[in-house]
Amino acid sequence: MRRVRYEVVLLLALGGSAVWADDGPVFELQPITVSPYQLPFAVEEFPGSMEVLTREDLAATGVQSLSEALESVANIPMTSFSGNAANAEVDLRGYGENSGLRTLILVDGQPLNRVDMGTPSWLEIPVGRVERVEVLRGPQTARFGNYATGGVINIVTRLDAADAPQTQLEAGLGSDATFWARASHRRPLLRGAISVQLEHNETDGYRENGGYEADSVGVNYGRQSVDGSLLRLGLFYLDSFTEFPGPLSTADGRFPDNPRAFGYGEGQEDRYFSDNQKVTFDAAAIRPVTAWDSRLELRGGATWRSMDYSFGEPLPSINEQTTVWATPEWTYEGFEHQTWSVGVDLRRADLSVEVRQQLAGRIFSVEPTLEQQIAAPFIAGEIKLAEDWTLITAARGEFHHLEMDFDTVDPVTGTQRETGRNRGFAAQLGVRWQARPGLSFWTRYDRLYRFPVTDEIAAYQGYALPDRFNSELGPERGHNGEIGAAWAGGAGTLSVNVFAQRLDGEIVFDGQQNTNLAATRRVGTELSYRHTWYGWDLRLAYTWLEAKFVDSRFEDNKVPLATPHSLSSTLTTPRWLRSRLATTVLYRHGMIEGSDFANTQPEIPGWTVVNLALTTELTPSLTTFIRLNNIFDRQYATLKFYGAWYPAPGRQARAGLQWTF
Repeated sequence: MRRVRYEVVLLLALGGSAVWADDGPVFELQPITVSPYQLPFAVEEFPGSMEVLTREDLAATGVQSLSEALESVANIPMTSFSGNAANAEVDLRGYGENSGLRTLILVDGQPLNRVDMGTPSWLEIPVGRVERVEVLRGPQTARFGNYATGGVINIVTRLDAADAPQTQLEAGLGSDATFWARASHRRPLLRGAISVQLEHNETDGYRENGGYEADSVGVNYGRQSVDGSLLRLGLFYLDSFTEFPGPLSTADGRFPDNPRAFGYGEGQEDRYFSDNQKVTFDAAAIRPVTAWDSRLELRGGATWRSMDYSFGEPLPSINEQTTVWATPEWTYEGFEHQTWSVGVDLRRADLSVEVRQQLAGRIFSVEPTLEQQIAAPFIAGEIKLAEDWTLITAARGEFHHLEMDFDTVDPVTGTQRETGRNRGFAAQLGVRWQARPGLSFWTRYDRLYRFPVTDEIAAYQGYALPDRFNSELGPERGHNGEIGAAWAGGAGTLSVNVFAQRLDGEIVFDGQQNTNLAATRRVGTELSYRHTWYGWDLRLAYTWLEAKFVDSRFEDNKVPLATPHSLSSTLTTPRWLRSRLATTVLYRHGMIEGSDFANTQPEIPGWTVVNLALTTELTPSLTTFIRLNNIFDRQYATLKFYGAWYPAPGRQARAGLQWTF
């Protein structure tokens, strides 16, 4: 792995923080509140299954990445090809293969999802930046567009300044040569607030050639005027290096005896990696228009990503992506008990790829370029039908245009230009009834869609597919219905949600190319319970899911990699001697292995793991924590394809120290 010394950067950050903190007059400023990105509806009025993780929830569990928190606290199944949490893929509502393409991840309103099949790194969202995480289960395509088929994870970063500037430093060590260091500072500035975060992560990984290393810097500035005008700016840089350990096969098909091993052959470790740099800029501006009882909002941003990667080729390939986006939106509040918004999402992505391959003893390169353009007008409304009845509705049309130029230096293959167009329509109608304080009921209907991403349609990454450009591949379309209830009283909360979804033309890889294989049906129940009693805090989340194919030669077969039962339970003790102990139990039922549409192969066995986290407040400003993952060293895998295993980590330990001043 690369080794980058990060301590110098942290020392510089410490020095800068100390200079800022010594600026006495700053402490006389009044508290400044800069509103973070808001969902387009009131959280308490959302007609569906939703969970909010606060900064305190993340701190109590001692997690190092958000993927750990989402799995442990929100009960979201995670899968990983590398065995580390940094590259885990979320699976909301049982989509199995490429499930990450069907969950939209927002960071301050900016989609984190890539335009291709690549999984974003959770290290792009340092835990120290996070103020809260909102998980919306179920389709939200009408609200947010593409990728939101299974749900939305909305991540809001920290920005609000306190009465005085605040600096937070954190560092820790762990198993498998794990080390991380974080520094953040926030303070009032120019009648607004600014926050700066720096973070370094590195590990050799549980498996051979399964490590990663990442450095990131983030800066956010926000300013809100007394008239309600808001300006928020953000800049983020990430430099990461990830290794790929590969699959492990055994003669008898059983779980491998050495799950730490490298799967691609001895001496090949340095030929399986990705080296990634990313820069993201985002901005949001809100301007009230008092005379019209409305407000204007403009969100936008740009992302540049450059990635060198290799899957065994003698020379790395290069993938560069540039994305720019803008969303102008007008919200009208002039009607009594009604709020309406109209706007349009505009996005353009440009990809430039150089794939280097060896054939017949010589190296040649393929240099395709792709251009994707998206326009999606939308309208949404929230209506108070009565004091205790709220109706929300939304509709969206979306238009995709993808163009590919396929050039190569090999004169045999020649040049090719292809164009593809898709369009979709989504709608949402939901009602929530507040029967009495603490008791509510809801029901919701969604019409949804998902467009294929660039390398589901086009073979430009070096893989040999029958068609370079699969113009026959269409979007997924479907319908979803939900009904549920939530109760809150005394020291507890309980939420139950039942859903049913049919998706036509679900996109899968059939062994040769991506295709609209069949219709699928998903039905399930989601249960969430929390109870606090004399300082004890119990969180319990359970999901039952049945995901099957319909109307095809695989009718009634189970969807691969969709677990029918998932459970997470966390019990946190009262504060004893300034310490709290959190015990988390995760359970996942066995499931069909990847690509086994005929359901003829042995299932991936279910598993249960137990994690512990001990947090101790040494002083009001100094906190230490210890986390043990998989304390019983359970050997298991979250992924398996064609009999080959991708083992998950065994027992791991981490310890860290956090200082706030």
